[in-house]
Amino acid sequence: MYRPCVVFRHLLVVIVLLAGLPFVTGVDLQQHRITQEYRYQLTTAIRALAIWLSVRSLPSVTQLVKDEENLIRHVTDYIQYLYDSGASLSSARHTVLALQTFHRKLKGRLVVLWDSVRSWELLRPCSMRVPVPFLVVEAIFAHSMATGFRLQGQKGRGWLCFGVAVLCMFSGLLRPGEVAGLGPGHISLPGSGLHGVVDKAVVCLAAPKTKRSLGRQQVATISDPRAISWLAWLVEGMEVGSAVFQGGTMALRRHMAACTEALGLSGSGFTPGGLRAGGTTFLFVGGAEVARIRVLGRWKVMETLDHYIQEASAALALIRLPADILATLQRLKAAAPRFGVPPEFPWECYFHRERQSKQWITRLLRLRQRRQRS
Repeated sequence: MYRPCVVFRHLLVVIVLLAGLPFVTGVDLQQHRITQEYRYQLTTAIRALAIWLSVRSLPSVTQLVKDEENLIRHVTDYIQYLYDSGASLSSARHTVLALQTFHRKLKGRLVVLWDSVRSWELLRPCSMRVPVPFLVVEAIFAHSMATGFRLQGQKGRGWLCFGVAVLCMFSGLLRPGEVAGLGPGHISLPGSGLHGVVDKAVVCLAAPKTKRSLGRQQVATISDPRAISWLAWLVEGMEVGSAVFQGGTMALRRHMAACTEALGLSGSGFTPGGLRAGGTTFLFVGGAEVARIRVLGRWKVMETLDHYIQEASAALALIRLPADILATLQRLKAAAPRFGVPPEFPWECYFHRERQSKQWITRLLRLRQRRQRS
């Protein structure tokens, strides 16, 4: 038996078709199968290939598509040219992806080109972000919180937020861009609504990096009690549309650079992106199952995570710090328990969020106007 609503919907479709009325969608599904940013990257790569072919008086891409043998031969030479000229590996990868995307019949038939790309990957030296060890995380957190409460005001707010962000990225295996885009509506704390039965904070990622493969909306869990308590302190009373960590990834990089300089770690290569790698290796060395780490870190393929863990663990093992720097880090780690829980007073006592939000928006508008003039 059909339900009345289903029958009515089917009748409505039939009536529209018989009447010849067009369906108004306004969306070209073929155009929207890839994002605008990704399409721009592929278009740039295919244009570079077209210029290379034109300079050498070779057939165009459109002509080569009809002759796969010559296409593979010339594009293989082009990838070799990119490698010899010191271009980035992504330029070669995007070239092959562009051919497969804009000419769908070539998908699965460019094995030779992918062999050149994989050979380039093996020849490339390891350039992975340096994982931030747990000791350094504790020292950075203690230094950030102490600096934030000492400065107060707008600068103090930046350091306090950075200290909390460090714990969230390390514990939740979050990328800097994912943390920078968090708002109070994206965070579900223990004891809030339906989430009260869990002792972890659940973070909804509205625009994750792997949205095409793992979904446009993903979640991450934060299990560190300190991170959860400080996160609850920051978002209390915050408007839904505001950002928890104002300033974006630029502010995270700026505070990380200032912090590593103050701790004598300027040449270590530590960046905000290394906190995710540090948290991953911390779980792996602590005995966590790789399958569990894959879910927590939102990796699509297990082989990718295995490769990630091996390189991150190797990079972590190669880190060597002088004895005086290690002593400083140990002292700061010993001071970290002082900031185990937030103060009893609300955040309004330390910085005025609404006023600083207006200052940040004004700064962005001035920067945009300056760029438009130039």
